[in-house]
Amino acid sequence: MNGIKPSNTNRNPYQGKLANLRSIRFYNLHLNVSDNVENNSNNAQTFTGPSEQQQLPSTRISNRRRSTINSIGVNPLQEIEDSISSQKLLQLNQSSLLTTFISIHSNIHNKLLYISEIIPNDMNPQFEINLPYVPPNIYKCVIKLWCQTNSDWKLLCLYKLNLRKMISVDNDLEILDLYKTNTLSLQLNDQWFTFQDMLNKSIVDKNPNVLPQPIQSYTFDSIRCLNNLSNSLQELAISKHNLMQQIKLYIGNYKTIRT
Repeated sequence: MNGIKPSNTNRNPYQGKLANLRSIRFYNLHLNVSDNVENNSNNAQTFTGPSEQQQLPSTRISNRRRSTINSIGVNPLQEIEDSISSQKLLQLNQSSLLTTFISIHSNIHNKLLYISEIIPNDMNPQFEINLPYVPPNIYKCVIKLWCQTNSDWKLLCLYKLNLRKMISVDNDLEILDLYKTNTLSLQLNDQWFTFQDMLNKSIVDKNPNVLPQPIQSYTFDSIRCLNNLSNSLQELAISKHNLMQQIKLYIGNYKTIRT
C-alpha cells in the first residue's frame, strides 16, 4: 500500500484537468436492499470531496423513511448477523454486486458530458472514459453513479469533485480495504488519484508507509551546484574535442614525416 502522497508536491502538469480523465474506478459499492428500492434518485448518497467543508447529508422523501444508501465507511458484512440465512446472503449479494453505469456532468448548469457503458454485477467496477473536447482549464465536475434495482435505474451516488484537491495513489487492486464504501479513484493520463477523505483513516494511521514523506524540492544551493556541474560537463566536452583534434593533427604530422 505504498505510493500515496499529497498531490500539492511535485504537481503533475496534467493533474486536476478534466480533459485528461482516462478512467474511473469505484470501490466497495454497496446498496442497502433492506429498504424499498423504489425510492427516487433524491435518495442518492452525495459526496462533495475535500473542496467542501463537510459531506452533504442524503435527502429523504419522508421523515419516517431511511435512505436506501449506507453512509460512507459502512461495512456491508455488518448486515449479516450470527444466524446466516440464504435470504440474507442473497440480500448481501444484491447489495454489493451491482449493475452500474456513470454519467459525467459539468459543474455549471449540470451539462451532460459523457455516459459510460453498463458494467454488470461488479462491486468494484472500472469505467474507461473517452470525453469529448473539454477546455483545458476545467477542473471541477459532477459524476453520477447509477445502479439497476429490479428493472429500474436509480442514482446511487453523486460526486461533486474538485480535481485539484486529489492525492496520487498506486494502481493496486489489492488495497481495497484502504477505501471507504462507495468511493472512487480517477486516472488522469497515466497516473491514478483519489481524495483524502475517501480513504480509511484507521488503515492509513496503522500503516505509516502508506503516506510517505513529500519529496523535497530543489533549494537554491542545490540548483547552483547542478548548474556548476552542467558547466563543468560542457567544459569537459570542449576539452575532449580539442584534445581529439590535437591527437589527429599529431598523427597526421607523424605520417607526413615518415613518408
